[in-house]
Amino acid sequence: MLCRTENLLNYFKNIYVPQQLKENADRIIRTDFENIGICAAVLNSGVVLNTETYIEGILMGDINFGDARIEEIYCLETYERKYLRFHQLRLRYILSLPIEYKAILLTELLNKLEVLSSKKPRYFENSIEHRMKMRILNAVISLIIQSDGECGCSEDILNLLLNHNNQLNITYILELLVAKCIANDDIIIKKLNDVNKYTPSQQVSIISMVYCYAVLNRTKLSKDYQNIVINKLLPLTMGPHFQTRSYAQLIIYKILENHKCDADTLHPNQYNLQEAIGSAIGSQLNEFLNDVRLLLPYIYLADTKHFFDNLMFITMAPADEYMSNLDFRKYETSRHIFSKKKRSFMKELHTPEQVVFASNNGINTQRKMNPETALCIKSSIAEEEASVNSYMFVVASLIDKIPNIGGIARSCEVLGVRNLVLSSKKIVEKDDFKSVSMTAEKNLNIFEVQQANLEEFLKDKREDGFDIIGAEQTVSSQNIIGFAFPRKCVLVLGHEKEGIPSNILAFLDYAIEIPQFGLLRSLNVHVTGALFMWEYCKQHIVGNPST
Repeated sequence: MLCRTENLLNYFKNIYVPQQLKENADRIIRTDFENIGICAAVLNSGVVLNTETYIEGILMGDINFGDARIEEIYCLETYERKYLRFHQLRLRYILSLPIEYKAILLTELLNKLEVLSSKKPRYFENSIEHRMKMRILNAVISLIIQSDGECGCSEDILNLLLNHNNQLNITYILELLVAKCIANDDIIIKKLNDVNKYTPSQQVSIISMVYCYAVLNRTKLSKDYQNIVINKLLPLTMGPHFQTRSYAQLIIYKILENHKCDADTLHPNQYNLQEAIGSAIGSQLNEFLNDVRLLLPYIYLADTKHFFDNLMFITMAPADEYMSNLDFRKYETSRHIFSKKKRSFMKELHTPEQVVFASNNGINTQRKMNPETALCIKSSIAEEEASVNSYMFVVASLIDKIPNIGGIARSCEVLGVRNLVLSSKKIVEKDDFKSVSMTAEKNLNIFEVQQANLEEFLKDKREDGFDIIGAEQTVSSQNIIGFAFPRKCVLVLGHEKEGIPSNILAFLDYAIEIPQFGLLRSLNVHVTGALFMWEYCKQHIVGNPST
């Protein structure tokens, strides 16, 4: 097939003008878009195709889950192939991107990222949206490397970085690309001057971007510039947000460390500052210095060609989305740290006082039996809209009896709590739900978050300033009588039998119980939810606790 396609293209080159040649080459490759032989022959021929063809090639390939995904990974590891067939095809398209189409292709790819981000503002790890973004950014990196960063698209990438939610590896790539494409120091200084206008997560991205820029342009930047950056970052080292504070300290430490490496002499105050930061962080300093953000520009400089592959390995991306047979041994430590952060709810997001783990002196450990929960399939998206009437979110994703969910929806509507989180939006279409809800769902903001994605949802809400409250009996739970509900809060209701699972208990800021004076051990979850919402309603919606 390869030889026949090559012969056909050579024949066309002799009889057609360039535009006709492009159209025919495009037609040939589309006869079997997934045929490696045809793809190789056309892409290696030097004929420039339509931009749409390149973009479709970059994004091609099904996204499998469950058994099909397990089979793919088994084949990948058993037969020691570099990458699966679709990734091999995508890589061919990326490597053949014509430099003369650079500006057009970059614009198209960044527009696709913008559309994806706007259409799906919240998406989950390894979902369809996440995979598409990884594939697009793999091509964007290739084009920016070809142009040596002179692409004129830094503002577009900065917008994608600061104005949209993204998975961590997508955020890391955007931070590096902004630093690579920024034309001058003024943009960096301006962002640092305005840093207090941004949310904590945006501040962290700006800090990372500034650091990447300083490392990538290390030989060009003056010592005065680095001193300006340090002075701008210093106030952030004493800010209220743990993650922002930590990264500001670590970046200052690394900038000062680089001064030493460049044989520059540190000012005594700067030396003392670096030593103070090291002492404050203590024994965890080496571990923190292996954080992905601290290594990001060095990963790029050490192996620009395989920057994407190395970063995907560290962030545990699906093995069929990158060249997974490279030698990644030097990044094993960073991968381990990244994995540890995921398992421990990214400890740097919150202070130790904010995150209470069940293993810590028995705090928030259920007194009643808590059997293992069933496995759940991860959904690709959980949508969120702003509430106009209430700052309370009621999470019913753990509840499986539909009439109970219908009753909770009815209580939400009656008491003015407008945000209800369910494991599936299709629940509201069930007759069992409708018979109890009495059309309450028509006046509610319904969000879909499956149990497997509940941890990430709670993380995001906490970062947005919400306190997490659990209706649960634990060894340290507080009495609902006299409890002051935070205005911005998420109420988590447990499963009818199992209650709130231990992994969710670890996220609670408050475990609240209703006092009981009878013999039964608990109330129906619908009734419990209604009582909690009424207490919230009295305090924040009615406005008079004595009402």
